[in-house]
Amino acid sequence: MLIKQRVKIIKIVKVQIESTIQIQLEMGKSLYFHKSLLK
Repeated sequence: MLIKQRVKIIKIVKVQIESTIQIQLEMGKSLYFHKSLLK
């Protein structure tokens, strides 16, 4: 039981980290895009 729960938690954390990275990438892209528009 404990191992299964741990695996579940690790998976959830992985998904959260990946989605956070994805959001940061998207924000970085839009920031870069806006900067290139301002030039």
